[in-house]
Amino acid sequence: MPPIHASLVSTPRSRRRAASGVLFAALAVASRATAQTPRATATPVEHERVHVAYDADERCPRYEAFADNVRVYTSRWTAAEGDEPGRRLRVTLEPRDGRVVGTLEIPQGDATPSARREIAGPDCATVARAMAVAVAVAIDPRVFGGGDDDAPEVAPPAPGETATTAEPPAPRTSPRPERRSPSPAAPRRRLPRLSLEARAELTSAVVAGLLPVVGLAIEVEPFSRGAATAPRRAPRWLRPSFALGLRQGIPKELTSSSVVTTFTWTAGLLRLCPARIASRDGRLEVVPCLEGDAGVLRADASGSFDARRTSNLWLDVGASTRLAWTPAGPWFVGAAAAAVVPVTRNRFELTDRALVSRAPRLGVTFGLSTGVRF
Repeated sequence: MPPIHASLVSTPRSRRRAASGVLFAALAVASRATAQTPRATATPVEHERVHVAYDADERCPRYEAFADNVRVYTSRWTAAEGDEPGRRLRVTLEPRDGRVVGTLEIPQGDATPSARREIAGPDCATVARAMAVAVAVAIDPRVFGGGDDDAPEVAPPAPGETATTAEPPAPRTSPRPERRSPSPAAPRRRLPRLSLEARAELTSAVVAGLLPVVGLAIEVEPFSRGAATAPRRAPRWLRPSFALGLRQGIPKELTSSSVVTTFTWTAGLLRLCPARIASRDGRLEVVPCLEGDAGVLRADASGSFDARRTSNLWLDVGASTRLAWTPAGPWFVGAAAAAVVPVTRNRFELTDRALVSRAPRLGVTFGLSTGVRF
């Protein structure tokens, strides 16, 4: 049987209707997936041992919150740990084409393909609630008053239609609910997140006037939510990252006393960002950072009999604020502003003491960027 895609279209006036439709779709998905499981698992036992592999985008609810939502509908299960025998379910929540798609997989054995169903919705919280209903019904088909042969058959809304205003059935409350801490090993771990970024900038911190600069950097977010090294129960905004990159200034000419001096700036970048503040849907991020550059500033004079070339060490430190917007998929665009303090303020002058250029005590940098996340 091909996968069921229960996709809803929500409007600002009918947001609650869309959420109800996603939950009704969850009932249909769960009932059809349950129907494909062997009869031995169709009749649940008290406190069945269940392995729930949960893999969700970092903007989605964590496994602990998801498991608590499942227990709202049924307490007839306990999270299995390690190699402990028990039924296995896999839940995946991931953004796709501007929406969030939830997938429920129920392995059927070596000789039978896994039952697989999908639910799509406008945001991760709504789809996560719907998937909790689907998992609860898959564990216990009697959640909403059905039995082995009368699991609820709710037809999902047709593609492009908004769900009806009817609310989903109220969850049945168990007389003796049992709440246990879920297995910490249940969520599937992911690697730290990497971002590759290209940037175009203007800075007043290097030479007199504005210097055009192009740059390339790679950013590592070692504690991204879902990574193997991510601290548990950390605040949502506590997502430190660091970046290494290269900045190359476009050669700039300055003229003094008929002598033309060309300045070329090359520097390596180190950026440390302790926090990352994201919007509710995760598409817009505000990132405060500390950064510094180390490199060389070269000056090449011409137009005089004693013209010469010189190179000087360059160091600076600064604080910046970055904005990043993710319109779709892994691609993002952004903007940044920084206040920069040059540590090496070398003075470039002619033999007659005429000043050609010197870095200011405090400069500013503005830039636009684009990049991709892995």
